Amino acid sequence: MTAPGRWLADFYLQRRDGRLQPLDLRESYTLHRPVAPQLRRWAAGRAAGDGDGVGRVLPHVAQMDSRNGAAAVLGLLDTVDHHDEATAAELLGVALGWPNPAVRLTALKRLAATGRQPEALERAAGDRAANVRRWAARNRQATLITATGSPDPALVDTDTDTADAGRPAEVLQPALFG
Repeated sequence: MTAPGRWLADFYLQRRDGRLQPLDLRESYTLHRPVAPQLRRWAAGRAAGDGDGVGRVLPHVAQMDSRNGAAAVLGLLDTVDHHDEATAAELLGVALGWPNPAVRLTALKRLAATGRQPEALERAAGDRAANVRRWAARNRQATLITATGSPDPALVDTDTDTADAGRPAEVLQPALFG
């Protein structure tokens, strides 16, 4: 942050000639302060308000360390609904390839929300992070039941040789063993 000396004179001293002295009020000073990831997330989303903003933010994100870069990409994902399809696809592509699993999981959830749930689940099932694979397994099982709570007819075992006549047909689910 760069600020004029008159803003900082009451709070900071400057070391000159081995002694602490007041700041020169006519000079501008640059202060280096750590920026929290939450603030980076907000700022990236704010700076990428339009399609042109994404092009300005992405080069900076690539130069950040992993923690701050992940926060900035999450901020870009927060704005994906406000962009055209090409820009949204570019942002999802960047996020799906990001090293941080939290970013990939958020991107997979966005991908599933756009109606591409099978693709999202397939990508998540092969992810290197266990929490992303768990999300895929949970959601794959959740898709076996429709919104009404009844089994999805496409996934119900209707083979009469394997189902007893007196028992309802079983829902096909992956078994833990076997």
